[in-house]
Amino acid sequence: MESPNILKLHNTKNPTVHDGLKGGYELKENHIVYIKPKQTKTKELEFLHTFKESGFFNNYLYGNNENFTFIEEPYTGFGYPDLVFLAWNKKINKLWVEERNKLTLNDIKVAQHLYNSNTEKSLYSIAKELGFSDRQIHNILYKLYAAGIVEYKKDLWALKEIKNVFFIEKIVTIEAKLKNWRRALLQASSSEYFSSEVFTLFPDNIINENLINSYSNTNVGIISYGQNYRIVKPANQKSLPITINGWLFNELIGRILWRKKRN
Repeated sequence: MESPNILKLHNTKNPTVHDGLKGGYELKENHIVYIKPKQTKTKELEFLHTFKESGFFNNYLYGNNENFTFIEEPYTGFGYPDLVFLAWNKKINKLWVEERNKLTLNDIKVAQHLYNSNTEKSLYSIAKELGFSDRQIHNILYKLYAAGIVEYKKDLWALKEIKNVFFIEKIVTIEAKLKNWRRALLQASSSEYFSSEVFTLFPDNIINENLINSYSNTNVGIISYGQNYRIVKPANQKSLPITINGWLFNELIGRILWRKKRN
């Protein structure tokens, strides 16, 4: 898998967040939209936009209508899922510090490594395990320390309690197709590793027994949508995995909220 690039917030009045591709993210209140180069409006895109207003995502808000973000077609390393819904804890506003805006992809990789290790580690063991030089890891750890992500005690480094550094609580990914349900399943399955739930979305009129049976032994859910949405097959829910993609979404949201407070 090709690593997704860190999301960088540019210094503009209406900030656009770029990930190193020919395109970027536009902020519209709490709605972030990925703009692909030469993106054209298609019937599939219009279908997805209509579905977003269907009330389906109210199932994940628990009465809170502010702490969520939509991202359309973010780059994940495997491709561009049509829609990613992120529900996050409002603690991000209180615990975010300016130094976090300076973190890069390598910094996030070290934070992820410490999370996976679930133990304290010396600078030298981290460098050896990740293939970085001691100097590189020294610089990264001190950036993470300044950003409030890691703690240091007796020559050992550890990630702070995850709930105080990683604020996303749910990631629901949607792959929308007007016809090709086989391709939708393939694309949706590639988003499972960073999502708590994954769904495919289809118009009412293409749901049939063959489609439903093809999904029966998978974790991917099926939604049909016409005048209203209907969950044909629930997605298998799981605890949110902490992944590089999750961190990048987390950092994107934090940077945008931090900038919004400053403007």
